[in-house]
Amino acid sequence: WSIFLKNYNGQVIYLYFLIRTIIKNFIRKTPSLNNKICLMMTDYDRYYFSKGFFSEELFNNKKFNEIIQSSSNIEINKENCTVIYTKYNYGGLFDYINSLKEDNKSLFIEDILHPKLGKKLLITSIRNNLLSNLNNISHYDDNSEFLLEMYKDFLRNKVPYVIWIYLSLKEFFNKNKNIHLAIGDSEKNFLFYILNLFKKIENNNLKTLAFSHEVITEQDYFYIPLSNKYDDTPDCKFVWNEGVKNLMITKYNYPPNKIVECPDPRFLKWKSKKFKKNTILIVSQGYVEFYNELLSILTNSS
Repeated sequence: WSIFLKNYNGQVIYLYFLIRTIIKNFIRKTPSLNNKICLMMTDYDRYYFSKGFFSEELFNNKKFNEIIQSSSNIEINKENCTVIYTKYNYGGLFDYINSLKEDNKSLFIEDILHPKLGKKLLITSIRNNLLSNLNNISHYDDNSEFLLEMYKDFLRNKVPYVIWIYLSLKEFFNKNKNIHLAIGDSEKNFLFYILNLFKKIENNNLKTLAFSHEVITEQDYFYIPLSNKYDDTPDCKFVWNEGVKNLMITKYNYPPNKIVECPDPRFLKWKSKKFKKNTILIVSQGYVEFYNELLSILTNSS
């Protein structure tokens, strides 16, 4: 199964999303967006039930609202924003379909994906084997070698899927011209990333803002390097503190006019909770093994 997914992961993802989009059309009508001006993009599995990212605490945070106002000249509130949830893994599908059926306020990625376009692209990609000629690139310099390796690792069989999302976004924003702002829980949120490319390619006036959702240290920053010819950064990136902001600018060449310190939504949510006892916050990706090992060290420590 792992070998199959490695070679055909793109087709499997495409079919998975196409089936979900077709199911969505039978069980759900896309909510009206007439009074909305802002899309907020986040992950279903992490934040749908907890509402832990675009939460009441974030909307009520004075600094966040001031940053939005100054960076986009737009005032937002819970009534003129809508959250769109994305889901890429295969677990919990029945719960997800039930959410599609029952939730008539939130948006889901299937509300954007165009089913007829998806079926047409699938047939076209099978017939023409899109971009298969990339396998025949001659290794005459480092650039072509890099392109081939990136294609093999990240885009193999995924090109039709990327094109489907891109064209669906184009149709979505042609129909919803009242939406002027998009905020991602990360600039590497896949839907937000393609949206940002769409904005730049189509010269769309949409403002894009993104929270930081990666490890940023002196030794590492997982991000595609910036250059004079390539810049996929959003209009504004939110980081946790001035230290991270300065590091991004001085070491990683991030545009100074596109980065600002902003409270992290998850910490705002946590700080709003009332605890009966003193509480230790453990910041992690949430792996059970990590917590078990750390708790073992803490409880056995003198």
